[in-house]
Amino acid sequence: MKIHTTQNLNSLGRMQSTNNVPIPSNELRLNYSERMRKQHLYDQQDTYEGNVSFKGKKEFIKAGKETAKRIINTAGKEKKWYDKFLTGGVFDKILDLMSHEVFVQAAISAIICGLLRPLAIMALPAKDKDNNKYASAHSISSGLVGLASSLLIAVPFSKGVKYAQQHLLHKLKENHIKKMFPHVDLNSIKDANGIRKPMNEWLDIFGNKFSKETKDVMMVAKPRPIETISENTLKTDFGLDIDRAAMLGKPVSEWTTKNGEKLKFKPQDMFIEIKEEGMGKNYFSLGLADKKFLGETFDKLDIATIEKDGKRINPLEWKNKDGSTFMPDLMDNVYISSYRETHDAIPLYSGIKRTETTGKKETKYCAYQKNIKDYDAAKVPDKLGTEITQNMLDADASNTILYKLLIWLPDIVTRPAVATATIALIPAILKNVFHLEKKKKPEQIQNIQNNIQLNPKQENTSAGKAVA
Repeated sequence: MKIHTTQNLNSLGRMQSTNNVPIPSNELRLNYSERMRKQHLYDQQDTYEGNVSFKGKKEFIKAGKETAKRIINTAGKEKKWYDKFLTGGVFDKILDLMSHEVFVQAAISAIICGLLRPLAIMALPAKDKDNNKYASAHSISSGLVGLASSLLIAVPFSKGVKYAQQHLLHKLKENHIKKMFPHVDLNSIKDANGIRKPMNEWLDIFGNKFSKETKDVMMVAKPRPIETISENTLKTDFGLDIDRAAMLGKPVSEWTTKNGEKLKFKPQDMFIEIKEEGMGKNYFSLGLADKKFLGETFDKLDIATIEKDGKRINPLEWKNKDGSTFMPDLMDNVYISSYRETHDAIPLYSGIKRTETTGKKETKYCAYQKNIKDYDAAKVPDKLGTEITQNMLDADASNTILYKLLIWLPDIVTRPAVATATIALIPAILKNVFHLEKKKKPEQIQNIQNNIQLNPKQENTSAGKAVA
């Protein structure tokens, strides 16, 4: 597997300014110290390839100037017209209604039967438009009956399943609970007297608050180069009072606050962009990235220097194995995350991977649950939640299938009865609501008259028998 970063640590690759528009640095390389050894090659086209601690070679991809210009021009201006709707209460209610899958299917069918199909029928040429009206009314009636049956049968079961998910799961047997949620700590689900606790008091095997959500993961605002961040964001989110206009044109490693102090961020707020073959480009917090992942990415880094008393220290203080500074120009290649600058969000990764057990069996980065104390979705967290492992995802997939069966089974079982009721109700709806009755075709009327004329004796005989 190949890992390489998408920033350049060489001194000539730092941010520079053209017409006061900062250009983001090129890509960070793995094997940083090896690159520093080859600085005399930096004025040539970069074709150097280095190996990480496991198989793979790196690919050098330079950042385009237009990207930085676009970021500056759109910073804080990316909100679309629909963002207010998507973040409003009405959309939440729509999502809640859309969670009832059988009802959604019936609603879609009702739209087709009640609007689209009648429009198509009425647009068809016909000698007798009454036939088109009858067919349109029949379609509308069918859609309405289907929607009503869904509301009466499927939705109550769907609500029942959701209620069970929220209020009854904690009452299941322990072996069923462990099968559904392999990360739960069974020792935490009972109190000292052996009485089952509410689910919100459970813990997982990692000591975090138990969460059954494996798809609602930790997210952060897509990190951006420091050069593109506004003064207001730097001051409000990071406590850095900077005269940004005075700093443009200088490498970020030389930026200072109005008080003359060097820029300093929390380790978790400092992101680097890394591209790994088969994984694409992703951002990793230097304060939250896995130590093994950092060691594989930067093989000259002395991992023992990145923490003190078990706590991650500022990356500016990290050392290489030979005692030299980890990255003298680190700040030129750091990205920071703030929702004041962008509405784009990305999952928070540490570099730990998982391999899918179904489909293409792809390798992906592990995401994390939002189950840490005082989690604030607007900020980069101080620590990561529970790692979402592949066995947790497999169990969640099985749970999803079970829930779907419980929701759809009543609809499937009652479908024959609903179909029979629909056939019986539609004529009454057509007659009493739309005041329409199906007309006999002229050919049928003529055939009846012809039969009467061709068999007058049979008619008389039948009449005589009736009189007798």
